[in-house]
Amino acid sequence: MSMADLAMTLTYATSIGMMEVNPIARAVMALGSPAALCVWKIATAGFGLGVLYAFRTRFKAEIAAWVCFIAMTLLMCHWFNFSRDISACGEEYAALSEPENDNPHWVLMAAR
Repeated sequence: MSMADLAMTLTYATSIGMMEVNPIARAVMALGSPAALCVWKIATAGFGLGVLYAFRTRFKAEIAAWVCFIAMTLLMCHWFNFSRDISACGEEYAALSEPENDNPHWVLMAAR
């Protein structure tokens, strides 16, 4: 699910742009490098999986794994709804992408 999130993020961030509310992800995306975003996403997901694996025999790790699963499932639902509804938001997206709008959450990366 994490890689699907990365694929969707790259799809929108390198094409029409997108709103990114996660300040850490936004800072990585501000570098303008899809490769840097991939490395960051894979590193954070790998770190999280490593921690869960290292503590897999503890009950708290199982709870944490379920919390992560629920969070990623909700994120997938968000992407599903976003992809379904984006076609109705053309004017809003055009306004958000204008340079004079200067929205701090707006991200548009060059495809490389």
